[in-house]
Amino acid sequence: MISSNYLSVFSLFKKEVLRFIKVGIQTIIGPAVSSLLFLAVFNLALGRSVQTINGVSFANFIAPGLIMMTILQNAFANSASSIGQAKSQGNIVDILMAPLGDFELALGYVGGSVARGLICGLVTTMGIFIFIPLSIYSFSALLFYAIMGSLMMGSLGTMVGIWADKW
Repeated sequence: MISSNYLSVFSLFKKEVLRFIKVGIQTIIGPAVSSLLFLAVFNLALGRSVQTINGVSFANFIAPGLIMMTILQNAFANSASSIGQAKSQGNIVDILMAPLGDFELALGYVGGSVARGLICGLVTTMGIFIFIPLSIYSFSALLFYAIMGSLMMGSLGTMVGIWADKW
């Protein structure tokens, strides 16, 4: 059934977004720095031996994959850690007692995951743009795959968070 409890879903979404923004250095800046370090290491280790791939420099070839890796990892981690943390701390009961249906709970958690994935991807992209002149050929395709990937991994993270018994 489609959600009609928009305020409650938005409240859960807002709670999820505020949860990861409170520790933004760890949840947003950390993954971006990690991807930049990956880029630096791969570029230093392999950049000289692999000059171009179909006319594209090695750094330009690997950068979109690192951005997508950041998006997917953080979308998964957000919902899985949020539910796992709530279960281990015992406050999952507060969320389950709220007047939210199954679909509404999933929508709130997955929405927060998509937000974290996209924000981390944006910050990573801005960091990579400082060092590598990337060009975006299709903004709509970029947005589609970033959102769909975040949805998929956020949903998977929600399922893993529910399934896991221990932290």
